[in-house]
Amino acid sequence: MAANYTSTGASVYQAGHIIQVVTGTFATETSTTSTSFVQINSALEPAITVTGSNKVYVMATVPAYSSGAGVGMSIQLFRGSTALGPASWGFGINIVDSSGGSNGGPFAASVVDTPGAGSHTYKVYHRVNNGTGYSCINTSRASITLFEIQA
Repeated sequence: MAANYTSTGASVYQAGHIIQVVTGTFATETSTTSTSFVQINSALEPAITVTGSNKVYVMATVPAYSSGAGVGMSIQLFRGSTALGPASWGFGINIVDSSGGSNGGPFAASVVDTPGAGSHTYKVYHRVNNGTGYSCINTSRASITLFEIQA
């Protein structure tokens, strides 16, 4: 981390510096048949207390797959009940072709949020367009990391 500057005993960080990091992880395979976004697990629900007008960089990865003809899956990030990605499909989609089979890989999502001062909880959700989708496949680890960035 870059040097802090001290004035009258209090630390002052330069704009753009990361001043706090909070992480949540989860590694149990979880399925969904929901066509609306549903929370993967409360372990992927870290809270961060933001000072002033600082920003929060939110980064999440979810190993996932879906199977069946035309099944699509997506993840979404929320701050409280507010979606941070596009409302319909969030951060990306994987679609299995008409012949079926399975399609998988890691979803990665990141966004810079300006939540305002106070405590804020961020969550990771998933959904499908039909069929079944799976997160944390084969007990692979999903994670969400919050970085408070000095304004």
